Amino acid sequence: MELVENEIHDLQLRAEKGDSEAQFELGKIYYEGKKVEKNYDNAIAWFQKSTKLGNAKGQNNLGLVYYYGHGVKKNKKKAVALWRESAEQGLDRAQNNLGIAYYNGHGVKKN
Repeated sequence: MELVENEIHDLQLRAEKGDSEAQFELGKIYYEGKKVEKNYDNAIAWFQKSTKLGNAKGQNNLGLVYYYGHGVKKNKKKAVALWRESAEQGLDRAQNNLGIAYYNGHGVKKN
């Protein structure tokens, strides 16, 4: 358990210093609840910080938050906008999510 606490503490320190990858990782930990208790508020806060710094993975995951309405009101248009930003940086998961959104017409006109 101490190893997990040290890992999270180290991530927290890096994230607070503006490391967008650490911010994304912390958000993911809170979103999935694998090493800590699931906490969407904390996940969203860290994903937003990483997104503001242009982190493609943070943008993709924040898109998932809005798509599914985890801790926020569902907003598929916002999810698509975030996925588009991430996809334009080359993140394959975001490109996939964006393609599925277009295929199903979720947040965008079906195309």
